[in-house]
Amino acid sequence: NIRWDDVPLVEELKKYFDLPIHISNDANCAALGEVKAGAAKGMESAILLTLGTGVGGGIVLNGKLFEDGIGGQEMGHSTLILGGEPCTCGRSGCIEVYCSATAIVREANRAADKMPESLLASLRKEYGELNGELIFKAFHHQDAAAKQVVEQYIEWLGQAVTNYVNVFRPQVVLLSGGICGAGKVLTDGVEAVMKRIVYGGMRSDIPEIRIAELGNLAGVVGAACLE
Repeated sequence: NIRWDDVPLVEELKKYFDLPIHISNDANCAALGEVKAGAAKGMESAILLTLGTGVGGGIVLNGKLFEDGIGGQEMGHSTLILGGEPCTCGRSGCIEVYCSATAIVREANRAADKMPESLLASLRKEYGELNGELIFKAFHHQDAAAKQVVEQYIEWLGQAVTNYVNVFRPQVVLLSGGICGAGKVLTDGVEAVMKRIVYGGMRSDIPEIRIAELGNLAGVVGAACLE
């Protein structure tokens, strides 16, 4: 984001701090933090997906961060739908443009436009704009527009999670971000999609889908555990 190239950041920081210095990105640190002290504590392998403005993530295998080049931080930029929605990365159809909090709000606004008599549209008018909390509020009130949006979002997220599970087979998949306040609606829904389509089906080891526990502290905890 700073657009630096070839800056020896560790060496620069060592001029000011007489301490061991390690660097990783926020999503990687959050994944490690959840394994060390959060929702995946005691597990050797986990995947964390951060669902916010975009989609980030971190991967822990054998108790260690999987970092090869950019590591897991660009997990949102694998193709989910060929020729789909344009993504900020320059491609189209990326996981980020279907599974982020931004994506569900976009789809909710489209649904509200099509169904102006829906609760979703009424909430948008009342509050000025939609967010994840309002979308799931309408969903819990059995609003048809919100139900369509949430069910489609869960299908997209479940498909994306299954892709990661097919490759890495973690013990657990963690979801984080404000939208995860939806709780079991989200985790149970994603788990159901995964069980339906995961490679090997029910004969294989299927990870549990959980909500991350440490919130904004996850990255701090993980950063303190870097080696």
